[in-house]
This record gives sequence, C-alpha cells and structure tokens, in this order.
Amino acid sequence: MKKAILILMSFLCTLIADAKKIVTSLPSPETLAAINDSIIKEGHQLYLFEKLNWELTDLFLAHHGREEMGGQMTYRAKNGTIIAFFCDKSMKNSLYELRYETSSPKFIAVDSVRPLTQEEKELVVRKDVLAAKMWKLADSIKGVSPEFGQFNADIIRINDHITRLYLLTGTVKPGIIPFGNDYSFDFTNDNRLVAFRRYHRSLIPTQTNHNGKTVVSTIHSHLKDNPYITATDICNFLLYGRDIAGMKSFYVYSTACNCLFAYWDGDKPVIKIEEIPKE
Repeated sequence: MKKAILILMSFLCTLIADAKKIVTSLPSPETLAAINDSIIKEGHQLYLFEKLNWELTDLFLAHHGREEMGGQMTYRAKNGTIIAFFCDKSMKNSLYELRYETSSPKFIAVDSVRPLTQEEKELVVRKDVLAAKMWKLADSIKGVSPEFGQFNADIIRINDHITRLYLLTGTVKPGIIPFGNDYSFDFTNDNRLVAFRRYHRSLIPTQTNHNGKTVVSTIHSHLKDNPYITATDICNFLLYGRDIAGMKSFYVYSTACNCLFAYWDGDKPVIKIEEIPKE
C-alpha cells in the first residue's frame, strides 16, 4: 500500500517542500472527528441525491420520451424518504418518480401520473428562484466543456434555517472522477443568499485506471482555504470511483494542515489522517 501511495503522491512532493507559510493547527481529536463525521454525512446525502437523479433519468427515458419532461425535483420527505420525480410540461403533475427508502434501503419506481403535493409545488418554484439567484454569481463559476460533461445541481436542506444548493461537475468520459469545479450556495428560508463556497480552484479530472487496471486509490490537494475533505469530494468519489470503478479510498493532501486525509469506504465510512510517506 505504501508503494502505491508514494506513486500517487509523487506530484505533491514539490508542493510539500515549497510550503513556506505557517501551517494551520488541527483541532482537537474530538473536534476533528465531529467535523469529519459531519462531512461524511453530508457527502453521503449528496451522493444519494445524485444517484437517485441518475437512476431516475435512466428509468424515465427507458419508458418515456425526453420531450415529455417539464422539470425535475429531488427532496427529502419528512419521514426521511428521498423522492425524485419528473414533472409534465404543465409543472403540475409527476410523470415518473423514484423513491429511496432509507429504512430498507432500496429504490422504488412509480411510473404513473399524479398531482404534485402542495409541498412539491412550492419546492419546484423555489428551485427556480434559487437557481436564478445562483447564476447571478456566474462570473465566479467556471464552465464545463460539453465534451467533458455538465453541471449537476442538488438542493439539500441543511437545517431548519439553511438550504444548500450544490453545483457539481459531472462527466460523460469513462475512467474519470471529476473532482473539483464544484460550488455551494446557502440560502435562508426567505431565499436570501448568505454564503457562497468554491471548494476547488479548478477541475481535477482524475484517472481511475492505469495501463488497463483500476488504480488502488487517488489523491489531490486542497489549498489553504479548504483544509478538509469535502462533501463534494465524497459524492463524486462514490459515484465514479466506487460505484463505477470499484475503488475503496481516496486521499486529500491538506496544504493548510500539512497532513494527508484519507476517506475509506465501507460499512462505516471513515475519514482519518494518514502519515505522509517519506521519499
């Protein structure tokens, strides 16, 4: 494993050697564990939203024409079920929905027309409002080449006061994890934008195979304004690294903390600090 990590880290050697600025101290082990647990929880929820959207689109297009689509929405119901659906052109009815029952867990498809609930109508309207406000920051958002992929947007309720709109880069290219070029926007209940985050300064397309074989793991670095693994890192790793390539871990070198964070997937996913291998 150490040899594999040494190879993965080779491009970071110069960066580590040239890090001259004061390094941010890590919080206490208890605080760091709480931070990482929160990141894992948010990353997995974001992954479920994205996964549900993928599956919904594939299933819908297997039974319906794209021209029938009027809009799409994904949300977590009060009972914990995550529901994704396509509206008809009138934006008043659900044409096709996919539910993720967290108690099972499993996907349940419903291929029938039903009126939107009042909550769903309000969510559809709010999605348009938040998206319009998000794009007012378009100058701060780097585009995505159509040959590479497109942006995917997910709206997640963080707590009773904040709703977070994520903007992730997705890819149509095989063998790639599209780390980076990811953003989030926090809105209050009255739709005021109160926070904007750019998690990475650029797109980091990361190969999942080398010479025809799946790589053991991947690594990328974070600048000082983003010290930890992010929920967006976890989401795209699970989608493209784990689900497609069968990988189990990835690493982030934190320039702020001068340490190596590792995300390990499993029955109980964890983020832990790994020792930086010596040359």
